[in-house]
Amino acid sequence: VQDREYSLAQLQALAQKAEVAVTVQCGGNRRGEYNDVCKTSGNEWGTGAISNARFGGVRLSDVLRDAGVSQPAEAVRAGVQHVHFEGSDGCRVSVPAKKALDEAGDVLLAWEMNGEPLPRDHGYPLRVLVPGHVG
Repeated sequence: VQDREYSLAQLQALAQKAEVAVTVQCGGNRRGEYNDVCKTSGNEWGTGAISNARFGGVRLSDVLRDAGVSQPAEAVRAGVQHVHFEGSDGCRVSVPAKKALDEAGDVLLAWEMNGEPLPRDHGYPLRVLVPGHVG
């Protein structure tokens, strides 16, 4: 496994742009109500942290292949069980290696939302999009 850093331009040129249409719901949706029962961390969202969009970007599996990891079994042998991310805001998340490396995978490093550059409120300039997982 090679340590690699990519610019946005390098990611955009790495592979054919993939698109996925998803409903995204923040893990903090209705957290404000839950705080009445038990104190949590993060923003006290109401019920509005949900949306539908078509995201465009590069598949995480393509980026990992470029970095030298192409199969889940190979990742396990290298000691990779999860792919970890940390945002500039300090938010951290991990994706199981099996999902990240799925050849038919839908995990994207997305720079586009509904055909436009990703808005700041949705992670500009780049966000990890993991359909089927809280985000």
